[in-house]
Amino acid sequence: YSIGTAIDTSYDTTWYVCQQYQGDSCLAWLSYTDSISSFDSVAVDTVTTGYLDTTRVVTEEGSIFVKPGQCDMNGDGSINVIDLTCLVSYLFGVPSDGCTLGTCDLNESGTVEITDLTKLVAQLFGT
Repeated sequence: YSIGTAIDTSYDTTWYVCQQYQGDSCLAWLSYTDSISSFDSVAVDTVTTGYLDTTRVVTEEGSIFVKPGQCDMNGDGSINVIDLTCLVSYLFGVPSDGCTLGTCDLNESGTVEITDLTKLVAQLFGT
């Protein structure tokens, strides 16, 4: 795993129909990459592809920069009051179910602290 990279897994499926049998053995297979209703065999391969996760990094003039944290503490893909509640709970030492620290260092100080809470409030409420 590298900073700024993500992986995606897709499935490559091939369906096979035997065109010529000799006893119980198939001598000639015909393959299809689109789904068919009647087939004798199927093969599924997983294909893993890596890509640059532009939600976490940005490229500029040949360099890669890590974006500041977004503070999605509950991992639902959006920043909202639930994340604010999670951050308050974390900062005051009260664990909250479904919350992880994630990337909530909004002021890029290297630690999650009260100033990150202030920045998140400003981000959410435009103050």
